[in-house]
Amino acid sequence: MNVTQKILKVSSCFFKRFIKKPLYLSAVIVILSFILPGKAHADRLTATYNGRVISKIIVNGNRVTKRHVITREMLLKTGDVYIDSLADLSSKRIYNTYLFNNVEIIPLPDNDDVALLVNVTERWFYYPFPVLRFEDRDYSKITYGGGLADVNFMGENINLFGSVFFGNRPGYLFQFYDPWIGDKRRYSVALNFRQYILSSKYAINHPTGDFDERHFLSSITAGPYWNRYFYSTVILMYGHTSVPARLAGLMPGGHKTTDVFGAGLKTTFDNRDLIAYPAAGWYLQLTLMQQGIGNKNVDYQQIVADIRHYETHHGITFAARAYTFKTFGTLPIYDHVYIGFLERIRGHFNEVYEGANRMILGFETRFTLIPEKQISLPSGFLTPSATQNLKYGLNAALFFDSGQVWGYGKALKFADFVSGFGAGLHFRLPYVEVLRTEIAFNEHGQSEFIFELQTAF
Repeated sequence: MNVTQKILKVSSCFFKRFIKKPLYLSAVIVILSFILPGKAHADRLTATYNGRVISKIIVNGNRVTKRHVITREMLLKTGDVYIDSLADLSSKRIYNTYLFNNVEIIPLPDNDDVALLVNVTERWFYYPFPVLRFEDRDYSKITYGGGLADVNFMGENINLFGSVFFGNRPGYLFQFYDPWIGDKRRYSVALNFRQYILSSKYAINHPTGDFDERHFLSSITAGPYWNRYFYSTVILMYGHTSVPARLAGLMPGGHKTTDVFGAGLKTTFDNRDLIAYPAAGWYLQLTLMQQGIGNKNVDYQQIVADIRHYETHHGITFAARAYTFKTFGTLPIYDHVYIGFLERIRGHFNEVYEGANRMILGFETRFTLIPEKQISLPSGFLTPSATQNLKYGLNAALFFDSGQVWGYGKALKFADFVSGFGAGLHFRLPYVEVLRTEIAFNEHGQSEFIFELQTAF
């Protein structure tokens, strides 16, 4: 029996024995995965040039992307001492911009020094795109439409999106995001406008009958990077919400429409190696929001904490998440807190739980089945590099999720946590990054199949 088979057997017995004690199990696995010692990532580059001074950096393959967009992500600069592990991390940081199908940093001899050749294969940046969205991760709620995107405007890694959509949640959206403004001091800025109509989530658990909520939301966020991994943003937002006149009594002040201004502060530490599918590092985020500035009928505060950690040992990745959402004050009906929409518990994937506060704990163990490989396809009408050096691979995973919502007379209780466990396949695909197919079981052994894009966390 090899190491992987032993781990699968132990994990299976572990889940079966403790699934009825979800909070204790969650606490144990989260704490263990946070404190496990080990190597965060493997050095894949040759150590031949370690200790040499970097004489020059040569960038190749960037037809659209400006050179400084690539080099500013690197942890190695001209004049630094070359370390192969930093070159590996630098290539991953460049890949995390989502501008390239492939990034490779190659050290080359330059007399007694070393030159770095940075080879990149650019993705497709500017394109019309179809909108096909399953709202709240529900396949019965289909929103469709179209839009235009430029994810590398002027070659500066500036993101521009505009779309119009119909179906379950009709409306329009415009987004602008610049992740890097400045040189010696770095700032980021984002601007969002969105208008949409949705069938109220409140009606699911209350005898109001189905009704539509109409929303207009706008926000601007901006702030500094204190270092490469630690940054803060100030959030300013405005929201306009309306419901049918017959339900005006459910809204703040008894009016069918309400206008809310909000402000907040978000602080993030993120040193994950690969954002799309991390194998090492931390993600820590704390958000403080004040909603209802200048509105006597709306006044509540929200605190959100999200902690994630990733460790890889002998090719097996351990991932853990601890998340909580806490509200102070009275929430309007359109801002109640749920598990069962964007945040879900595998094993209870299609069940909806409503409250004012939320806690979720999760754990995954990931195994490589097919190591990351590359394939090139005919470009057709696309730019030549858009279909070259496309990465793909396959991983298997075991997972455990547990969570609860509380508030409005319902206290936080260990016994009220809902939990699930299971296994799945993670297909590593170009552009999409990750496609997951999973089977999950709840506390009673009832099963469900899950099909999703992106990692669970």
